[in-house]
Amino acid sequence: PDDAIVEAQSAIKLDSLVDSPHYILGVCYMEKGMNSEAIVEFEKFLANYRDRGYIRDYKVKAEEYLAQLKKTP
Repeated sequence: PDDAIVEAQSAIKLDSLVDSPHYILGVCYMEKGMNSEAIVEFEKFLANYRDRGYIRDYKVKAEEYLAQLKKTP
């Protein structure tokens, strides 16, 4: 996840409105137990989401992950 975090952060620096790097960061942060950071990234992903066939599954998963994370104390 550390390499993926670096790459996703680099992509966001180039264009903060692109959606998929926020999803990648959310998943990586979640895997590392960084739940508050994951929530922020999934929310940014959903706010910037553009409907494209190959990324629709990401939207569904991001919504599921976000709901799960917000329930976790």
